[in-house]
Amino acid sequence: MGNQRFQDMFASWQEHAQAAYDVVLESRVHIHRNIRSYAFPLVATAEVLSKVYQDIKQALYLARETEFYCLQWIDIDSLTAKEKEWFVSWHWITAEMTNRKYTGLAISADGALQLQLNGTDHIQINTACTGFSLKPLWQRANACDDALEEVLPVAFHRNLGYITASPALLGTGLKINILLHLPGIVQQQRLRYLIPFITNEGFLLQRDVTPETHIFQLTNQVTLGVTEQDIMERIFKVVQRIVNEERQCRLQYIEENQAAFIDMGKRAYAILSYAYMLKRLECMRLWSQLRWAVASRYIALPLIACDQLFFAACDEDIADVMTKNKCTSIEINRAALVQKVLEKYKV
Repeated sequence: MGNQRFQDMFASWQEHAQAAYDVVLESRVHIHRNIRSYAFPLVATAEVLSKVYQDIKQALYLARETEFYCLQWIDIDSLTAKEKEWFVSWHWITAEMTNRKYTGLAISADGALQLQLNGTDHIQINTACTGFSLKPLWQRANACDDALEEVLPVAFHRNLGYITASPALLGTGLKINILLHLPGIVQQQRLRYLIPFITNEGFLLQRDVTPETHIFQLTNQVTLGVTEQDIMERIFKVVQRIVNEERQCRLQYIEENQAAFIDMGKRAYAILSYAYMLKRLECMRLWSQLRWAVASRYIALPLIACDQLFFAACDEDIADVMTKNKCTSIEINRAALVQKVLEKYKV
């Protein structure tokens, strides 16, 4: 299986940035569904998993949804160990799926639509985009869900809603993840004032990756007793509040520390462009500083360059390059991969 082809597919949907891309890195919508009368994947026998797998594949062929006609089918068991690591890091599959038989992935040509088979639930519909654009993501995922429900007996309770393996998803079975870059809020120490508002709206904001990146993930916590529309309206309200707060904090910080801010951004760009070795935590810190400077238009780079730089520096990719080049230093190869991305977008 061509690894580069899947990396290109992963990057293709990132090329089309949506609203608030200066703050919102990525939006993801997940719809969890199960087939009635079958055990959940985590406790199901191999025989049940096999039956569920075949039923879902057949349903996708029968469903009246044009999205399904162009999906690429991947049996997780047929992947190499390295490919499994990549797919997990890209959130296309879960780690549990790599250790079981009869797990699969159906993926669209642009990589922005994925259907997980026999993961946490029997089927999980995922859509993703850069920036903040929930409506088209929801419409795409919901259209797939509606088409499947026409040909599959989905597990549903009239009082509880959709039945899911995780009690936290019971009801709508809808999970939304928003990835945010919040260096301004962190620097101005405004996070503690936002948390109560976010929590009261039924969402959780937590650090993602490492503290050096200033990346946070926003996730809805309530799925029972609410509608999909309720969740969408609330998350839009919360994200707008966070984005506005972050932009104000950035402006205030730059006004008070303009010379230091410009130096920080240019220094980060210079080190990333010319360093011979880059440690992981150092690279993440410099990435955050560079992206902030680029978003504030102090460095002439497209934001997509910063985000491709981030993924280029992943340890999994570096290890693969090291194997091919027979190198012994992860830090040397990390620097080379980062500089390859920066050179591509150099003005």
